[in-house]
Amino acid sequence: MSALRDPLFPVYCNFSANEIPRDIEDKLRGEPGVSLIDFHEMLRFIGQTGGRDPKHFNSDDINVVIGWNAWRLLCSQKRAEITEDWIYKHLIRNEKIAKKLWDFFLEITEPW
Repeated sequence: MSALRDPLFPVYCNFSANEIPRDIEDKLRGEPGVSLIDFHEMLRFIGQTGGRDPKHFNSDDINVVIGWNAWRLLCSQKRAEITEDWIYKHLIRNEKIAKKLWDFFLEITEPW
């Protein structure tokens, strides 16, 4: 769960390992069109790829990075501050992937 202790979720610094997934599930349950994810697999992926150069990601890796970070943005207490530029400066230092994440984030947060 250390992957969740970052600037997007300051509240999780004081949560137990059991409380974090429960809180996230509660938040995502209210998002229309967003499926709950397998936390274990996503966290494992971040641990495996966190230090890897994005130039070496394949398309499946990129999709998981976008999905993971979109989930982070959905759960963020700073959602109102999120812009494409913010994503590039704070999450993904690759312009193409940051743009894909921004487009996906806009798509999944549009009102139904």
